[in-house]
Amino acid sequence: MPKPIRIQKLLSDSGILSRRKTEEYIRAGRLTVNGRPAEPGHPTLPTDVIAIDGQRVRLEKKKENLYIMLNKPRGYVTTTSDELGRRCVTQLVEELETRVYPVGRLDRDSEGLLLLTNDGQFANLIMHPSHHIGKTYRVTVRPGITEELMALNCVRHGDGSLWLVAILKTTNSPLPMRGFGMIGAEKERALEVLLRLLETRQAPDVFGEGWQAVQVQAAPEQEAAQRQAPYLNITDGAGASRKYERFSQRDVELAAQKVADGSYREAILWLPPRLIMLDAGDKNDARATIQISLPLKGAFRTFREKTSGRQAAEWFVGCLGGQLPEGFQQWKEVTKEWERRIEKLEKQKKKSGGKK
Repeated sequence: MPKPIRIQKLLSDSGILSRRKTEEYIRAGRLTVNGRPAEPGHPTLPTDVIAIDGQRVRLEKKKENLYIMLNKPRGYVTTTSDELGRRCVTQLVEELETRVYPVGRLDRDSEGLLLLTNDGQFANLIMHPSHHIGKTYRVTVRPGITEELMALNCVRHGDGSLWLVAILKTTNSPLPMRGFGMIGAEKERALEVLLRLLETRQAPDVFGEGWQAVQVQAAPEQEAAQRQAPYLNITDGAGASRKYERFSQRDVELAAQKVADGSYREAILWLPPRLIMLDAGDKNDARATIQISLPLKGAFRTFREKTSGRQAAEWFVGCLGGQLPEGFQQWKEVTKEWERRIEKLEKQKKKSGGKK
């Protein structure tokens, strides 16, 4: 006897509804199984009578896996749907009768090879970090674009801890200024970083140990995103993303738990004005990463911390009630220093521009 399959997976694999749409139809009471209302995760068999709005759907007896190599052009986002109305890569293959989804992601302004498929196992094999599938990117940098050190500050506090603050500006480009900070640095480490910044003008690694970042002057889509209603977005092990505008604390707890144990790759919680992200670890680094972003003039100031999956999950759920990570308040103090120095630089820039 065949093994029952969750109704979301059965309809998705058959190309009838995506998993997210299936859940929406279930909540609306539009789906029935053998004449009874369906429930999320309802165990089903291909022989069951599944109906949408009273009309029986015909399931494929045997699923045919489809694999597409797409030369993605610029201007398309790598997703199956977009709440901001931007063009999606799936619109390029609308003529297909079978529903496919992208494997991995290319930025909207990137172009090149993108795989699309309806084979979840294949997608997971390609994307999951534990399989170590290499990817090669070619980046073309326009001449004259460099980052210069605009400001550097080292603050010593009463407890003896050192806070480093660095602000860099991308020259000959409309890209924003970037700020970096390190909380509680040891004296030797602080001296090493300060000398490197002064001598080489190299930006510190934003994802390195201890560093946090801030970005100023956002893109229009970031400003639009900040006007959205709260939502919970999850990305499962196969890379499929689902967004819920209605969710409970229990939904958030389950999502955090699945990211912590590696079942999900990512969970995102938008609670204006905070955007909270939880990323799973991999074989090289089993720690999870929690990221909390706050808006600043349409952009995001970003706090990041790597810790155990359990601790990160607790912080993620705690954000619902305003219980934030221990280092978050210290980080906010550092961002105030960034903002003061950035405002000073902007005033100097306006003043010098007025003289011209």
